[in-house]
Amino acid sequence: MEGLERGDVIRVEVASSGRELWARSIEVVRNVRDGGYGGYDGGYGQDLRGAVAFVDPRARWISLDGGGYGNATRVRYDSRTTVEYRGRRYRPEDLERGDLVRIEARRIGNNEWLAERIVVERSAR
Repeated sequence: MEGLERGDVIRVEVASSGRELWARSIEVVRNVRDGGYGGYDGGYGQDLRGAVAFVDPRARWISLDGGGYGNATRVRYDSRTTVEYRGRRYRPEDLERGDLVRIEARRIGNNEWLAERIVVERSAR
């Protein structure tokens, strides 16, 4: 079983042993990385779109162009974030300025997003 993370919804079958409960089985009902209840209130499964303005590999964040409106969006990524383009997988560090992307992200703080999956819709090349 892959590691559980904050936001996963699980079902646990337990056995009692004195004052302790032991898990017999754990079933993931909804994986937070697969999307979910949507909307801004839960923060799960939100799609962000835009052109890549900048990638900072040391801080592990991507800046999406605000489209001339001055509202650039910063999105964090981690070692499990995938980038897909034409059926192939890449690292977030391989993104280039001007790539048009759709990012499946989840809110991890106040106005802070974590990219789960990045799909390059049009390459800058």
